[in-house]
Amino acid sequence: MLKYVYGIATGRSHKMRGGCGADSALAILVGDTLYFALSDGAGSSKLSHRVSDTLVYEAIRLMMSGMAPHDIPEVLSVLVKEIFSGIDKRHLYATLVVGTYTGDTLTYASVGDSAVLYRTGGVWYASEIVKGEFANETVFLLSEGWKDMLNKGHAEGVDGLVVSSDGLGGIYFYYKMTEGGWYIEPHEAYLNKLLHAVKTDTLTYDNVAELLYNERLMDINDDDKSVVIAYAGI
Repeated sequence: MLKYVYGIATGRSHKMRGGCGADSALAILVGDTLYFALSDGAGSSKLSHRVSDTLVYEAIRLMMSGMAPHDIPEVLSVLVKEIFSGIDKRHLYATLVVGTYTGDTLTYASVGDSAVLYRTGGVWYASEIVKGEFANETVFLLSEGWKDMLNKGHAEGVDGLVVSSDGLGGIYFYYKMTEGGWYIEPHEAYLNKLLHAVKTDTLTYDNVAELLYNERLMDINDDDKSVVIAYAGI
């Protein structure tokens, strides 16, 4: 049986500046398929949060209506401009991860620097990320050239999944830079502990926020946090 949790937390840095969290996450299990979406709005305003919220809810709605995850970002890039018409698109920038997971098969699409981490054959793998030349330069849905950097993934034999915004970078995973560009290195020991916690019901929807607001995690990375965790092993 597939078990899952999801949650968000407002980063300490945004709270101190009087802003609100701009991360959103949602996961819904229907039959044997988990539909999930995660978005990190650019900024800490109420508008940023409304945009990320809109993206995840509309993504889930579209996938549940039968649309493939790989087609969702382009549809949402049009829809979000219609919903927030009259607002400069630069204020609508947000990362986006959408996907489906059946407890074996994972299909996803992502724009930006959020991480899709999945375990198959006991080994953790990570999605490619979209970053610019500098560490703090992120490509967003609606930013220039985003379609050319849309990441589409598919994997079989997946028994564990962790989808995370950059607010858990340095904790669940690490950003690494090589001559070929940026890549994600999973923190395998930590991720295995997360899956075990979900498996044993130690980590549930009721206490996932407590985990994300942990002071030690905020000391490492004080940005907003959002996560979807799913376990399908025995």
